[in-house]
Amino acid sequence: MVAGTIICVYHQAILCHLSPTFITIMSTKAFAVIAGVGSGTGTSLARRFAKEYPIALLARNPESYEGLVQEINNSGGKAIGISTDASDEESVKSAFKTIAQKYEDAPCAAAIYNASGGFVRKPFLETQIEDLEKGWAVTVYGHIRAICYQRPD
Repeated sequence: MVAGTIICVYHQAILCHLSPTFITIMSTKAFAVIAGVGSGTGTSLARRFAKEYPIALLARNPESYEGLVQEINNSGGKAIGISTDASDEESVKSAFKTIAQKYEDAPCAAAIYNASGGFVRKPFLETQIEDLEKGWAVTVYGHIRAICYQRPD
């Protein structure tokens, strides 16, 4: 695993909480969400999951996902890209609202959080709180937001 990468995969049964509608939900094609699509891990995961599922790709900049969405769609898969700033609560909430509308009642097979706010490369005693805030906003708080808005109501 690449340093700084957080991957969370949710099993369909957990998402559905084995509700009475479980059989109905399972008849719908599941999808996957990958947050933090760049040139490395996120792209590799997207290509792999796109072989089995329609996928939603989240990244700050459309340039990070546009080519990949086109590649997946041209090769027979299904992908959408959504500009999302993981450090901004409204942006994350909006992204998952868009995903819910796109995939309607389909279950989420996997939610992979790979967004990173960057690394601080300073000696520990020279590091200021401000140096760490963006990393925490994306890597920790963004991850929590993604879980909160991705889970079923």
